Amino acid sequence: MDEELIEAFERHWKRRGRRSGKQYAFSVRRLSRWLHVRRKNLLEVDPKSLNEYLTERRTPERLPKTLKAEVDRLRAFFHFALSCGKMSENPALGVSYLWLDEPGGFPAYRGILRRIFKLPGDIIRFRLPLFAPHWEKYLAQRIDQGYSRGSLYQVMEHNAHFHDFLAKQGARGLNRKTCKLLESYLDRLKSSFQRERGRPLPQRYRTHIRRQIAGFLAYAGAISRRVARARGGKGRLLLPDALLDGYGEHCRIHRGLSPLTLKAYRRELELFRSFLAGRGSRCIGKLACADIDAFLMRRSKAMSAKSLQSIGAALRSFLRYLYVQGHIPRDLAAAVASPSRFRADLRPKYLPWKHIENLLAVINKHSANGKRDYAILVLLADHGLRAREVSSLRIDDADLNQRCLRLRHRKNGATADLPISERAAGALRDYLKERREHPEDRLFLSVRAPVSPLSGPAISSVVQRRLRAVPGGHGGAYALRHSFAKAMLDRGARLSEIGTMLGHKSLRSTLIYTRVAIEDMREVAENYAALL
Repeated sequence: MDEELIEAFERHWKRRGRRSGKQYAFSVRRLSRWLHVRRKNLLEVDPKSLNEYLTERRTPERLPKTLKAEVDRLRAFFHFALSCGKMSENPALGVSYLWLDEPGGFPAYRGILRRIFKLPGDIIRFRLPLFAPHWEKYLAQRIDQGYSRGSLYQVMEHNAHFHDFLAKQGARGLNRKTCKLLESYLDRLKSSFQRERGRPLPQRYRTHIRRQIAGFLAYAGAISRRVARARGGKGRLLLPDALLDGYGEHCRIHRGLSPLTLKAYRRELELFRSFLAGRGSRCIGKLACADIDAFLMRRSKAMSAKSLQSIGAALRSFLRYLYVQGHIPRDLAAAVASPSRFRADLRPKYLPWKHIENLLAVINKHSANGKRDYAILVLLADHGLRAREVSSLRIDDADLNQRCLRLRHRKNGATADLPISERAAGALRDYLKERREHPEDRLFLSVRAPVSPLSGPAISSVVQRRLRAVPGGHGGAYALRHSFAKAMLDRGARLSEIGTMLGHKSLRSTLIYTRVAIEDMREVAENYAALL
């Protein structure tokens, strides 16, 4: 039966004018003899048997090109048998000469790469054995986080090139030297880019490639997550991470700073470190007042006076710590000048309530992104919440039947149950219907990958983006908070009531909103002038 089918296959190739019909038939007859020893025929073959046959056919003298040609011939034969109705499927489609080292070959592989690629050659390209067993788990995590196919391919492509570089360097896996090898790889990439393109590699591309690779290395434990998030190793000898860690621990224990404040301090100090390295500083002991002034001048171009005061406070504290620890010969804290702020600058910046209503009206409430943003803006505008309070909300904190919201992380340290408006409750109901499943129970999640809980700055960014889309809109999350307080003041609410809604610990914090009641003060002045 096998011989009749093989002869029909050979005649089919001759009718098509192909001279290689005998070679194709010879490869099929060789497989038929191998199957006959195992008491099988060609119509009973399966991918597992084909993979076993090719594994036995492979020898050191036989080139991979020869095996590839044999697979192509067998694939053509089974396609012919399939077209004749002799078979229900082509068993050679799932067989590749590249998978002969794997137990069971390609048909036995059931890893995560099957969900991304279909062809055996594509999958074997991105197996990356030096990164096992973390690599496929990392890709599975990325898929669960909602990464698109294009984003996944970028991650795999950059890590595959780095994997090839490690293999050429003789690496046998991930270890402590991997971080140094990553920087060497990036330097080599920079040199090859300059040589091939005739121009330097843009820094943003280097940063992007580094983060794509360092993200996996941090997941695998080869480098710390802090190193993975950093833009590079610039200035680490000047201000080592251990020194910054010690300062952070000092502030946490002796000054009682919150984790958010410590994170902000660390971010500014890392920027200060990169700035010093860019100026050519090599020793922190030779730090001068001119270096500090130059850094503050650069930061002033993108920061408000209030933000500069916070940066100055962080620098003064850090310089004082360096002096006490003996890293610098004199105390430079006094050299950090804070910008002046006038009383008029302390007036809360608010938007007229009609602007708030226009802002909420233009949001597209039919998309998942629009429903999320609308719920965020309603909570900020109708209840004067802080961005951090909104970001820390959990699903269980919203009792929509009772129209109540539990705030666990107010700035005054208290936990409060806040009644919410029907508009806010409806917005949350619509959003929860669209909210995707996620291990975190935080209420508001990012829409784009990686799907993660929104932080306070992310909430403020959402507000800024939405405000820029309406005429007269400006500011961030605090503009909506101030607008809420101003609206309550206009409607006759007492300062104590406003302070309770805003979560103020002291009435002095609420008194600042009396500075925005300009029209009321003008009316009082005019009435007083009429009595004279």
